[in-house]
Amino acid sequence: MIRIEGSLEDNYVNCDESVTITGVIDGKDNKIIVGKFNSKANISLNIHGSNNTVFIDSSDYTIKSLKIDIGNFNHANNVKLLIGKNFQCSQTVFFLYNPSTELLIGDSCMFSNGITIRLGELPHLIFDKSTKNYIDLTEGVYIGSHVWIGEGVYVTKKASIPEGCVVAAKSVVTKRFTTPNCVLAGNPAKEAKVGIEWIKNRGYCKSHNSELSLIFEDYYNQAMQYDSQKIENYEEFIETQRLYLKSKNK
Repeated sequence: MIRIEGSLEDNYVNCDESVTITGVIDGKDNKIIVGKFNSKANISLNIHGSNNTVFIDSSDYTIKSLKIDIGNFNHANNVKLLIGKNFQCSQTVFFLYNPSTELLIGDSCMFSNGITIRLGELPHLIFDKSTKNYIDLTEGVYIGSHVWIGEGVYVTKKASIPEGCVVAAKSVVTKRFTTPNCVLAGNPAKEAKVGIEWIKNRGYCKSHNSELSLIFEDYYNQAMQYDSQKIENYEEFIETQRLYLKSKNK
């Protein structure tokens, strides 16, 4: 479903029927293409500028809420937003305010809640005090394939996240990382652990990686074991829990 204000005759919009896209296009020669989602995809798109490209490939998953702002009352031209296959997100915002910038996201990426990626500070302007040069010269943001971004992460201009990485919740990514398969964490984010591998969910693990599936199922089955015990003496049960709590809080 497409519900966009503005002149669609001067722009190209092609979205699968599984996609709901709403917003405003103020400009011309913009290209918006969104592929098929097996579940729903809800996208808010506001473009103020011309010759911008938004391409989101098909996915087996869902976009619960994705807000894309290209330009504002300062128009931005020649912006590229390209997202690979099997993207999914819960609540994500892309602010692409400066012209001639790009945000590229690889295949099979998973974004959690409250994620913001921001390229550019327009309408606010930043200059070097001594040279008077304009210094908010935005460079692109590049996110590799199979990246998991946790809740509340903020990604700034000139940042890169290599393939296979996990970004811990509330982290702020401000620079270009080059090591794949690592955990990024903190403000500003740093490499917290290298040489990791993550899998989207238990079902995916079972169907795509038999070795890791066996390892996890062994752990899971052990962790799930318990001896059936009923509460026969309430006061004794409460005291046992208190003693356990004290032993762990030393």
